[in-house]
Amino acid sequence: MHGRNRRSLKRIGVLAFAMVIALGAMGVGYAAWTDSVYLEGTVYTGTLDINIIGCSSTFVYKTPEDEIEIYYVTEQDQPTPLPGILVAWAETEFVNGNDDPDTATINFGGLFPEVDFQADLQLQYFGTIPAKVEIAEIFPANDDADPDKDAKDAILAALWTLGEATKGDTTRYGAWVDGELTHFPSGPTEKINDPLGLQLHEQDTVHVTLHVCLPQNPPAGFGYTKEDLMNLTNLKFTGNITVIQWNEYEEP
Repeated sequence: MHGRNRRSLKRIGVLAFAMVIALGAMGVGYAAWTDSVYLEGTVYTGTLDINIIGCSSTFVYKTPEDEIEIYYVTEQDQPTPLPGILVAWAETEFVNGNDDPDTATINFGGLFPEVDFQADLQLQYFGTIPAKVEIAEIFPANDDADPDKDAKDAILAALWTLGEATKGDTTRYGAWVDGELTHFPSGPTEKINDPLGLQLHEQDTVHVTLHVCLPQNPPAGFGYTKEDLMNLTNLKFTGNITVIQWNEYEEP
């Protein structure tokens, strides 16, 4: 009787030991302790955004006393009452009012020599990424069906060449662009002779002025006489100002 009991206890002891080993193995394989932290994130990309926020024009009137009065006015705010008959202008207007801040039209009409006709655009940069003006160009846009297209394109090109040739003169002739850059919020204002390569930061403003001043007697080398400049009609051009992020700009 005693002998049987001792043998049974041995078997139970061995079985219990085997179960402990098995449970230990399960703990290693399936019950490793873990802990976690959780992250939530949001990504916002920068923006490039330049808009037209204002414009101004030139209006020339002939008064009842046969005098000429020239007005450089902002936002087409012409004098009231009008001082006489409108005879010439360089007028800048928004397309569809202010609904399209990226497009404006400029019309020059009735131009005559020795008056600096100015059409202005006020631009503001709203982008968050510093940017540079990559493209600043004006080029002919006369209709292909116009029989005088080639002549008009050539005259427009000659005016730009004359504008460059007379840069810095007391009286400048031809066509050219200049302006001013004002840094936000009330930083210094600097003159600019060419918007190309200009660096802009958020809320900087740029005042761009397109000039056309015809000479009374075109200089030698201009290629056209004053008779060629008279009676020009529908001389069309288009312009474009494009900005690119500052570190992608390549010097021309």
